[in-house]
Amino acid sequence: MIRNEDITVVVQGAIDKRLTPICLASIRKVLPGATVVLSTWKDPALPKFDCDVLVQSEDPGAGVADWIHNVRNNVNRQIVSTLAGLREVRTKYALKIRSDIELVSRAFLDYFERLGEPPADPAAVLKRRLVVNNLYCTDPRVRQLCFHISDWTQFGLTEDVLALWDIDLQPQEYDRFYSDRERPEIDTFPTWNGRYVPEQYIWASFLKKRGLDLRFDHRSDGRDLVLSEKLFAANLVIVDYEDFGIRFRKFDPYRFDYDTQMDHLRWAKLAATYFSESIDIPASYLLKKAFRSSRMIRIRRKWRGGFSDMWQVVRMVERGIRMILRLISRPVAILRYSVEIVLRAVSSLFRNYWIARALKKPLR
Repeated sequence: MIRNEDITVVVQGAIDKRLTPICLASIRKVLPGATVVLSTWKDPALPKFDCDVLVQSEDPGAGVADWIHNVRNNVNRQIVSTLAGLREVRTKYALKIRSDIELVSRAFLDYFERLGEPPADPAAVLKRRLVVNNLYCTDPRVRQLCFHISDWTQFGLTEDVLALWDIDLQPQEYDRFYSDRERPEIDTFPTWNGRYVPEQYIWASFLKKRGLDLRFDHRSDGRDLVLSEKLFAANLVIVDYEDFGIRFRKFDPYRFDYDTQMDHLRWAKLAATYFSESIDIPASYLLKKAFRSSRMIRIRRKWRGGFSDMWQVVRMVERGIRMILRLISRPVAILRYSVEIVLRAVSSLFRNYWIARALKKPLR
């Protein structure tokens, strides 16, 4: 079992006056005895925070990659603050976490201890797998974004996490990549002028530094889809956001294309396909996904004038019934909750039926 004293948590990013203190306090509560490094930008007016090491770096700035919506590419800020913090780590294990995320449990440690051993394959370029949450590890077979690893949280051996972030800064011209050239036929971000999105640049840069020859010229390049999957399976343990042990407080974490993200079961399927690994998936896993369905329905995109498939019909019907149930008086609350549970299970079936079919053996 991994001791808290052997873990350093690197909290990186800009200071949020409300969320950063919550983040730091949650680490002290969940991992008492762990070292806390806060890595942010130089600011003479920076208040005192509950951390063991404070690292202040010069802000490298951010280029504008989407001029229509004025969206900045903060990838160099991520690299600078994360790398500066990781260089202060003296423990065997490191957890990299954003400064606006709350730590709520040690669940990620269990996944590392059970599944962290990588396969004996050249695709495994780390000593141990990194544990990451699935937001946003994009499934390239659902949305053509290869090498898109989540940059919210990562846990593993310090040397592995450090290796991932010890990369060159993104060249400024990458933010203007499509300003003077034709866009690809499949364009996942039609208004994004950048060559890659931050998650892709970080992971692909690390892989290239490890000597991998990637056919990955731009963010929608899908020629290395199989290699992208194989590298995910060999070097990561992808854990559902709800099971990792974090809470994202900046905005609703489900609002951006939740259905396109790779979940733990999909990752386990990749490990079985490419490396013949047998990973136990408990029956409770699908049950938990069923209970989460009602929350998913509340945050899905609003109705836009029509239904594209049966799943949308089920979502709208369930939402309507649940709203009616809320109006029922307290004496029938038990009945209301019972009906809600059934509705959650039925609605999730439409979204998750393919998962059960993909399994070659019964859940245990």
